[in-house]
Amino acid sequence: MERRAEELAALVGGELEGPADRGVIGPAPLEEAGPDQVSYLDAGQPWERAERSRAGVLLAPASARTGAGPSARAIIWVDEPRLAFARVLELFQEPPWLAPGVHPSACVAPDAELGEGVRVGPQAFVGSGARLGDGTLVYPGARVGRGAVVGQACCLRENSVVSDGVRLGDRVILQPGAVVGSDGFGYARAPGGRHRKIPHLGTVVVGDDVEIGANSTIDRATLGETVIGRGTKIDNLVHVAHNVQVGEDCLLVAQVGVAGSARLGRGVVLAGQAGVADHVQLGDGTVVAAQAGVLKDVEGGLVSGLPARPHAETMRALAAQRRVPELVREVAALRAEVGMLRDELTYLRAEREGP
Repeated sequence: MERRAEELAALVGGELEGPADRGVIGPAPLEEAGPDQVSYLDAGQPWERAERSRAGVLLAPASARTGAGPSARAIIWVDEPRLAFARVLELFQEPPWLAPGVHPSACVAPDAELGEGVRVGPQAFVGSGARLGDGTLVYPGARVGRGAVVGQACCLRENSVVSDGVRLGDRVILQPGAVVGSDGFGYARAPGGRHRKIPHLGTVVVGDDVEIGANSTIDRATLGETVIGRGTKIDNLVHVAHNVQVGEDCLLVAQVGVAGSARLGRGVVLAGQAGVADHVQLGDGTVVAAQAGVLKDVEGGLVSGLPARPHAETMRALAAQRRVPELVREVAALRAEVGMLRDELTYLRAEREGP
């Protein structure tokens, strides 16, 4: 469906400059966009990129307006182009392809409660006593366990799992293969060195507007709750262990691992392949750099390295490491000089003492 520039400007609350009736049929990257497409220039990027683009409608940072020359295209000036473009993308997003109602091949328990507009796809499963809020989508092969509660407008993609008793808030997205509520990794060492499984009787509570990426796993608590706070976004292939508490609006990037009973404050960012040890607490706004390993509590700020420490310290240590080969050569030269001086001193002593 074609959208007019004035419609897009009203949607994002921007100031329109140029032809209000310019129509676009979809979004495209800045370098690839044509006259019938909309794109954006992010804040801080050079205006020359926009000048080279053929996009018919452009979302641009208001801060760049003074340096922009006249243009035949429609320009929508906004404070946050990336955020505005996200709203535009929603207009062109394909509607769910699931048919209304429950597919004949799905298995839905007779006592499960399905709200208005719920769609359940082929081979999906909804267990006894489960509750699905209005407008929730359950894609093929997805599973909602016994007694689980799924809020309104949730999206459970293919082969995702909401285990027994797990509670999801509203507008939660589980990408394909995500598992919420699997048993935690808990074992007691028995005589003879054998490992005895500890039953995990707790659950997982996921807040509103959380997204959990493909093939990520959130373990249920041993007792009590594993908690994922409102607005947190979890990338693909992330593992959150039993009894972890993740605060609101956190970002966990791909291949992150958070060990049991760790506590993450509000707005924490764990970059790719970062790890957090068990029972560690991270304060609000902590940022953990890629591949860092956090072994003790962090009050806030940017940490990196293994063990993780303030980023400035890590960079100083890395700078010192780069000098190690040079220092080794210097030490070898000094040892040679010391050896020569020792030999000379021995000779002088022997000469002074005489035969």
